[in-house]
Amino acid sequence: MPTLTLHDQAVLTGTRYRLVDVGTLACNEQPDCIALGALFLGTAPRPGTTVRMSKTQLQAQLRQLGLPAAGRLAWAGADAVAITAKAQSVPAEQLASTASAALIQALGADGLEIMVTTPVAPLLAPDGVVSLRARPVLLAPRSAMKVDVDVFIDGRFYRAVAVPLAIALRRPVLVARHGLSAGAKLDCADFVAEERDIAKLATPAQVADCQRSMRLRHSMRQGEVLDLARLAPMPAVRQGDRVTVSVQQGGIVIETSAVALADGEIGKTIQIRPGQASAAIPARVIAAGKLTLMETP
Repeated sequence: MPTLTLHDQAVLTGTRYRLVDVGTLACNEQPDCIALGALFLGTAPRPGTTVRMSKTQLQAQLRQLGLPAAGRLAWAGADAVAITAKAQSVPAEQLASTASAALIQALGADGLEIMVTTPVAPLLAPDGVVSLRARPVLLAPRSAMKVDVDVFIDGRFYRAVAVPLAIALRRPVLVARHGLSAGAKLDCADFVAEERDIAKLATPAQVADCQRSMRLRHSMRQGEVLDLARLAPMPAVRQGDRVTVSVQQGGIVIETSAVALADGEIGKTIQIRPGQASAAIPARVIAAGKLTLMETP
C-alpha cells in the first residue's frame, strides 16, 4: 500500500505543484509511486502568499482525479501543509526594454524617442525560466503610450504587465504656408514640408503628399499641420460648375448643359439648373462633369 507523509510546509518551484511536492511517497510497488508522484494537484500560489491545504482537501482532489492508486493511499505526517512558491524578481528594466522594442517594431526607429516617465515596479514571479513577449502595438502614435507585456514562466503564461511609455516621433509633415479656406483644392504650393512630432497631433498627419486629388474639409491657419481629418475627396462635380446632362428617351440620348447647384460625388443626386431655366431639377452624377436624368416615359 502506498503511503504519503504530508509535510507541514512546502516551497514550490514552477507554477504548478504535484503530490510529491507536498509530501514524501513510499510505495511497495514502484508503478504506484510513479503514477501518484506525477499527479498535478493545482496552481502554485502567487509569490509572497501562502495557501494552506488540509489533508481532507488533498484527499478530495485525489478522488476527483480518479487514479486507482489514490484510493489505496495511506496518510501520515501533518494534518495540513502550508504551500508557498519560490519567487524571483523580473527587473523593471527588462519589462521596459521589451515594451520599447515593440514600439520600435510598430513605429520604426527613425525619429522615435522613447522615455520611461512612470517607473515600472519589478515583478515578483514564480521561480523558473522567464520569457517576455510584448503584445502588438495597434494604436496610432500618441505622446503617452501603453504596451502590454506578457510574462511566461517555463513556457506557461503567468500574467500581463502594462508598461507606460512616453514617446516623441519626429516625421516630415505638411505645414500651411498661409491661411486656407474650407473647400480649397489641395495644392503643394500652399504647404511646406517640416519635421514635427506627430505623436502630439490629434489625428494622424498626412505625411508629405500634396499630389492627391483632395480638398480641404476645414479651413487652416498658417503654421497648422495638414492631417487626415482636414481632407476630403474632390467632388466629381462642384457647385457652380457648368456640366453636361444626358437623358435617354427610348433609343435616343439627348445632351444639354446645366449649372450644378451643389457639390456631388459619383452616384450622388444633386440639383441642377438646365440652360436658361429658372427651376431646378435633380440629376445623378455619373462622371466628372457629367450627370444623367431619369428616363422619362
